[in-house]
Amino acid sequence: MRITVPESFWHAGDLPQRFASAADKVAYDWDAIELALEEGISGTGSKTRGIGLFGVAEDMRKPGRQLIIHSGIGMLQITEEAQGEPQRTTLFPGTLISASIAT
Repeated sequence: MRITVPESFWHAGDLPQRFASAADKVAYDWDAIELALEEGISGTGSKTRGIGLFGVAEDMRKPGRQLIIHSGIGMLQITEEAQGEPQRTTLFPGTLISASIAT
């Protein structure tokens, strides 16, 4: 099964307003992706939110699963073996999250 969800969620230029407390950590889209995977980070700015993408990433670290996040010019891949290093890639105008689950 493959679930692909395109969404205009974040770009490096938008993050200082959305993640004000983490603005100094975000210079590039790939930094934003890595930051968004941390527990407690939320696009709403609420201190009581931020388990969603963190929880999904944790769940995708099981055998036969893969998570790929592509936003702006950043990309990150997570599998059961490891979380890859965030990297610069071809521009995607928005955010694409692809989850693959072996059935």
